Amino acid sequence: MRKYLIPTAIVGGVLLFVLLSFQFYWCRLTEVTNGPILEFAPSPSPDGRWLAFAALSAAPVESNELWVQSTSLFTQVPRRLVSGSSYDGGVSWSPNSNQISYIERVKSTLGTTENQVFLFNLESGQKSQLTFGHGLGIGDVTSWSVKNEIAFLMGNSICTISPNGGGIHIVGNLDAHNPRITPDTLAWSPNGERIAFSGHAIGEGDEEETSLWILDVKSGGVLHLTSGKWDKWPTWTSNETIIFSEAKFVGKPWSLSRLNTQTGKIEQLKTDAVYATPAYSAKNGDLYVARGKQFDVSGNDFNIFRGFHIFRIHTRWVSFW
Repeated sequence: MRKYLIPTAIVGGVLLFVLLSFQFYWCRLTEVTNGPILEFAPSPSPDGRWLAFAALSAAPVESNELWVQSTSLFTQVPRRLVSGSSYDGGVSWSPNSNQISYIERVKSTLGTTENQVFLFNLESGQKSQLTFGHGLGIGDVTSWSVKNEIAFLMGNSICTISPNGGGIHIVGNLDAHNPRITPDTLAWSPNGERIAFSGHAIGEGDEEETSLWILDVKSGGVLHLTSGKWDKWPTWTSNETIIFSEAKFVGKPWSLSRLNTQTGKIEQLKTDAVYATPAYSAKNGDLYVARGKQFDVSGNDFNIFRGFHIFRIHTRWVSFW
């Protein structure tokens, strides 16, 4: 038997080395954008072929632009999705990956600027406006569900609208639950039954807090998920699990964390840099996130995300989870 011990040990060592090598390879960070100022808010298409993202290519923060590039050829030069607006953001994909919803900042009849929800068809190159009217108070994000409903923020309410147009439906009036909550980001669950959102509120001692909540669309009930000081940008990896950016204290760097919505357990996944705006691609098992070394919250810089770029993490390898 002894003559087989050494070969068996060698084979075992080789297999362990290969296993660890694959683990390192699949869990490594891959930089996929590197523009002149910053890129953030990645949004992978449901078919896994495309990555849309927001970018600043000029100094004013109002110059926010939407770009898209192939997920298989990151060396390919990205192209701008829509043009002609002073601000485009909050992008989300249709279930068939042919259209996007987004927020465009337009001039109102009174001469002021306001957010409206738009659609852009990638096949025809045509855009159309979904929401109209002055003073709606629409936020900066959209989220398109598997049930073909587009969610967006309007004041302290979470609303939906059909991509075919029509009326606005209020699915969550947050003033009825906590008048101090001001939502700022949101994301549909994979089954289209719940919406995770980050809510900004004034806590004890007038201290600002941003934590995560879940809205049950059918019942209208709201569940408070986290009690962190600065928890933002939820993205679902399953109907029970959320990845988000977490900061223990206001002004401290965001880590990348995972939340089990059934047990409430939170685990930190990456803490080596500042991680913001994560987005998950169920098709490819990839997590996209804006990553930077540090940010400035002192107010000395108009944009705290200067120098942030989008990275990809392949998450299907068991060690990431």
